[in-house]
Amino acid sequence: MMRIANPLRPLLPGLFKNGRKGCGAFAAFQSEMNALLKQLEAKGTPADDDTDIGSQLLRAMKQSGGAISRERVLSEIGMLFVEGFETTGHTTSWTLFNIATVPGVQEQ
Repeated sequence: MMRIANPLRPLLPGLFKNGRKGCGAFAAFQSEMNALLKQLEAKGTPADDDTDIGSQLLRAMKQSGGAISRERVLSEIGMLFVEGFETTGHTTSWTLFNIATVPGVQEQ
């Protein structure tokens, strides 16, 4: 799985005190994404009407003839999890902020 690293890490190693902890968390996350992809692969080639994102990525990987690597698909699955989590968190935070700051909304 490809990892996007902070470009400042090699320049300022003193700012990143818990490197081992982060590496351990990343390894656990990578392991879970790998298990997810293995589950999809164990099911075989997805049916044409199977439109979930995992099936779409697996189908694209198989149809690419090796142009899309397994590592790339793992990376994409991981990014989708992270992006979905952040988007949901930001949307919820913004909604709660607006409810709290607009008079009358809480009473509704």
